[in-house]
Amino acid sequence: MDDNCVHYRARFRYLDTNLLHNFKTGGSLVSKYGNSTFLNRLYIYDGKNQKGKEFENNNEHRFKQTDAGSLFLYDSTVNSCTQPNGIYVDQKKDGCKNATEQKFTFGSVTDYNAKMENVHCSPDQHMVVHRADYGDFKSRGTFNIAANTNTTCNPLTNCQVKSRCGGNRSCELTMNNNLLPSEYCSDTSKEIYTEYTCMDNYSSPAITLEKVRAFKLSRRNTGFIEIHVDSTWRRVVEENWDKNRQKMLCQHLGFEETADNKIVTIQLGSGQNIATGDLICYNTIQPSGTSCCIHLQPSKSPPSTTIPYVQCKICDKPLLQDTNTFPDSVFSGSGGPNDNYEHARIIRGGWCPRGPGTTYLMLDLQKQYHITQVLVMADVSQVRWSGSYSLKYSHDKTLVDGSSAIPINGNKYGYKASITSLNIYNVRYIKIQSTDNQHFCLRIELCGEVQVPAPVKNLNVSPSDYSAHMTWDIPTAPEDSSYITYFRFFLNDRFRKHISRAMYGTAFNILPLKPNTEYTVKIDTEDGSLQRGTPVTTSFTTKQAEPVNLVALSYASLKVTIAKPPTYIKEVMVIVQIASDNPKPVESLKASDLKPYQANTQDPYITAYLKTDALPLTFVIGDGKEYNSEKQNYFNQPLKQNTSYIAFLRFFDTQNEYYSTEWSNSSTTFVKPPAPNILNIISISLKMYTISWSIPSLPDQQTIHKYYANYSALNESSKMLNISREMTSVTVAVEFDKRYTFEIQIETEAGRSNTTSETWLSHSAPLKSAEKTDDGYTVILRKPRKEQKIKNVTLVLLKSESSEPPAPEIVQLKMSVPSEAEDNVAFKVKEFNITEFKNDTIEISLRESKDNRRRKRAIEVYALASGTTYRTAQLNTDESGNLIWSYWSKPFTVPKGNS
Repeated sequence: MDDNCVHYRARFRYLDTNLLHNFKTGGSLVSKYGNSTFLNRLYIYDGKNQKGKEFENNNEHRFKQTDAGSLFLYDSTVNSCTQPNGIYVDQKKDGCKNATEQKFTFGSVTDYNAKMENVHCSPDQHMVVHRADYGDFKSRGTFNIAANTNTTCNPLTNCQVKSRCGGNRSCELTMNNNLLPSEYCSDTSKEIYTEYTCMDNYSSPAITLEKVRAFKLSRRNTGFIEIHVDSTWRRVVEENWDKNRQKMLCQHLGFEETADNKIVTIQLGSGQNIATGDLICYNTIQPSGTSCCIHLQPSKSPPSTTIPYVQCKICDKPLLQDTNTFPDSVFSGSGGPNDNYEHARIIRGGWCPRGPGTTYLMLDLQKQYHITQVLVMADVSQVRWSGSYSLKYSHDKTLVDGSSAIPINGNKYGYKASITSLNIYNVRYIKIQSTDNQHFCLRIELCGEVQVPAPVKNLNVSPSDYSAHMTWDIPTAPEDSSYITYFRFFLNDRFRKHISRAMYGTAFNILPLKPNTEYTVKIDTEDGSLQRGTPVTTSFTTKQAEPVNLVALSYASLKVTIAKPPTYIKEVMVIVQIASDNPKPVESLKASDLKPYQANTQDPYITAYLKTDALPLTFVIGDGKEYNSEKQNYFNQPLKQNTSYIAFLRFFDTQNEYYSTEWSNSSTTFVKPPAPNILNIISISLKMYTISWSIPSLPDQQTIHKYYANYSALNESSKMLNISREMTSVTVAVEFDKRYTFEIQIETEAGRSNTTSETWLSHSAPLKSAEKTDDGYTVILRKPRKEQKIKNVTLVLLKSESSEPPAPEIVQLKMSVPSEAEDNVAFKVKEFNITEFKNDTIEISLRESKDNRRRKRAIEVYALASGTTYRTAQLNTDESGNLIWSYWSKPFTVPKGNS
């Protein structure tokens, strides 16, 4: 016997003939039972010749191992087993008692990175591996069974050898980093020591990787480890569970790592199907990347069984597991409503498309997301999956099909999730479909986070007095999410307005503001899912405002100067009110409070609506014109005289937002100047009249600036008269027998007075000059027109030596012939009733006296005096008593001594 089991001379192996062969000698272990020389000892017979070889290969020397571990001679006529005896090994005559001293264990020591050699049972037996430890078993070239072993590497070494070699006739594993990776076996300078025995008809009950049909966690990425063996799911009770094993298991299942790498165990009830032993996953140099060693014993759980509960991490922010945020309704697809699209959720059984044709799964994430990973898995039974997928996405459902397809890694194994890293933004709608031409099932998880709209940039505010113009830019990079639908605007930290991007673009007018005031404005972004970006803030100060000053312009108007507002202001409204002690604040006057002018109102009213294109402008309040908006007419009502008014301006921008100035100062209209008094309208000569007037006392601080006067005949155009400020009368030319109207008004600082007018009938044409006869003069009266409704016609004589006779209408008529001494006197000569006109004329003979009697040819009137000058006129009196004169005829003088 040799104490150094690793020495070459101590190494044996089974030959195919069931003989134990020695490496050193090349001979076999034999016995010569009953030989007196060697007693019953076993020895190595080195057969050098043919006879020796025949002896060595005799069936009497075949060994096998009993189930109890004893070495048994196959063909011995005696039931005998071998047993060490001192330095020898003897064949015991008393048979196999399966005593401890008769039990043998085969062993093998293999260097790291070397292939296991000569680990064999006889051809009729199978090995049972009892131990496969990793340690320094060849210290100083001598086998040391008591060597310290690597407690981290030992479990994997045992699992690999037991699961791969148990039940086999031989074991020829290469013990390198493919089976013993560095995360478990970092020291590669040691050896693997394997102990095994050989048994007849051995069938290992152990569960190994080859027997496992499916492999999962009970809750997809968390839960108990479960394996499917022989139509039964069993939960794994791993005896040496630690953080490293948990991490590697998660990676093997396709997940990144454990959630927080804590070891969690749970008490399992009794009587459940379990599998106890080793389940160790590790990295490999193979394309698959990981593998697992499984060596488990099936059983039923006893009471209070402690079992690992694994929590694998899909990613930092898995989305679809949140059924509140993503209800089943977010899942749809190309099939019918009963296709169970929601089963694609990773915690469900899997969506398996029904029927032929192109099938796809559609997800509506309800909001825009930044997606960083897509994880796909087979169905929960791990029997159907796809090797590749394509993904399309958009923020708009109608744009999904037009987007570029992104390849998504499919699954290679039913148990393993496949993760594709992405970096896509503005994702709301996702369409995913298999690119494999095969039936498949899909479970999916998305990783990412809600995409918050980017904040605005380049925020700029241009202040005015009562308003400010704000502009900004929108970032357009994909990660900035430019699909912004609204902006929220805050002023001094108070919410002011929800601004539609479609309506306002990237500009907004802030109004109303107070002049010369500091403000802080804040704006944030909002998308269609009500996600909001980071607010951006800036400060500004409004400009000092110019006051609204009213200035009296007339007794019916005031004027106000309206400056040019900022370009975004498009219209301005002028609001007027009779001044009061406590006018309503302008900011409280809403649109419904302001209406066009109404009579007898004391409320503010809109007197004009102006386009700012016409500004700057000195506007006259009360000019009597219309200034209308598109929807409403506004009459600029003349103001009341000697009345105090206030006004303010309201400016409107393009979005119909407005700001208002403060109420103006109070300004009082002038007192209306009095109208002139027409004193007289007197004829001064043939077809000429003088019109005179007087001016009443003017109000304080008013003087006459100008006269406005005209006269006109009935149904004829008027004639303007040029009258200077100093004049109080004017001479006008007329035609005979027409009705004229004279109008006059004055203008002062307060405006024009009322118009004063007077109507008169101009004289009719003078009578034909008196015709001299032998005994006097003949005068012919004209019959008036019928429409004049004349009642009486009178012949009037003017006794006057003057070349400028008085106006007929102002003379005092005497009823009798004047005395010789009287001059410039008019008297009635003869009056006729209109009925006395038998023809168009009446002829009257004027004589000095009745002494000169001749044949009577006409109506005779004795009214003349010798040496006296006369003029004639016809005076008509109408039915209303109005006097209608003809102008004086040419003078005639009665000769002296004519009587």
